[in-house]
Amino acid sequence: MSQWTHVIGVVQLHPVTQEEVENAFGIPKTWHDMWHGTERFFRHANSAVKIPAGSEGSVVWHLQDTTEKSDEDDAWHVLGEGSIISIEGDLRDFGETDEDVQEIAEWFIDGCKKLNPRWATLSIEVEFGNSYMIDVMLNRYIIHKVDRNQTLTITDLTTHERK
Repeated sequence: MSQWTHVIGVVQLHPVTQEEVENAFGIPKTWHDMWHGTERFFRHANSAVKIPAGSEGSVVWHLQDTTEKSDEDDAWHVLGEGSIISIEGDLRDFGETDEDVQEIAEWFIDGCKKLNPRWATLSIEVEFGNSYMIDVMLNRYIIHKVDRNQTLTITDLTTHERK
C-alpha cells in the first residue's frame, strides 16, 4: 500500500515573473517528465531549488497574474495589482517520516522568504498521519500541527515559540 501526502496552498504577492517563481519554488516535475525525460525534467534536475517529490512527481505550482488592464487609454492601471501562486500535489511514497514533512515546510517557507508575499498558506495532509497548516503573514511563519489524536500544536518559527 502506498503512502500519500496531499499538499495544497496559495500565495498572494506583488506582481512576479515566471522566472522569479522558479528561482523561489523551483521547477516542478510530473510523472510524464520523470518517465519520458522531457526538457522540464532536466531543467528540474539542474534547478538550485529542489521541490519535494514523491515517486510519481513533485508538488506543482501555477502562477496567475491578477493585474488588470484598463480600457482607458490602452494603458495598464492598478486595478488589482499582484500575482497569485497556487500550489498542489499528491505525493506518492512520501510523508512516512517527519523529515519528509519538514522538507515540504522548509521548501515553502524558503520560497516565501525569497518572494516576500502579502499572505500565504499551505496545507499538508499525510494519509493515516498528521495534518499541518503553514501560515505566512507579515513576515511571520507559523505551523499548526494536528496529530492523529486531534491534539493541536502551534509553532511560531519567527520567534521559535511553541504553544
